[in-house]
Amino acid sequence: MGVNHVMDDERCFVIDTTDFPVVRMIFPRISNHEAIDRNFENMLAVAANEPIVVIADARPLDVKIVTPKLRKHFFDKVNEYSELRGHHMLGEAALLSGWVEQHFYQAYLWMKTDRAYPTKAFRSELDALDWCRGLLAEARAEQTG
Repeated sequence: MGVNHVMDDERCFVIDTTDFPVVRMIFPRISNHEAIDRNFENMLAVAANEPIVVIADARPLDVKIVTPKLRKHFFDKVNEYSELRGHHMLGEAALLSGWVEQHFYQAYLWMKTDRAYPTKAFRSELDALDWCRGLLAEARAEQTG
């Protein structure tokens, strides 16, 4: 596997499959509708044949320049693809740079009750990775047990 650069500009999402089935989705500093759409298509392709866990690294994102319209488009795509990804998505860890972003994310998750997989916010990549590996271990145990 490896690293997939979706686009060659500062708006690209990076999908890193180096530690597959742990997949890192790294947000760009800024984005647009096309990059968001392409990212979700690529994530569906990565999860098409095998269960994965995702570390969504939003730390590079400059939240001060994300418009409400762009934020709505992103979360509309999350909602659209949540059901489709659910059967191959074992969980999603969100890496966020500060406690404010972490609490906003937790509030979003609290309001969104139809997610088919567990999600959790982290500030430490190691903690997120440990949590993801735990989900993989649980899934493997369920398959063999």
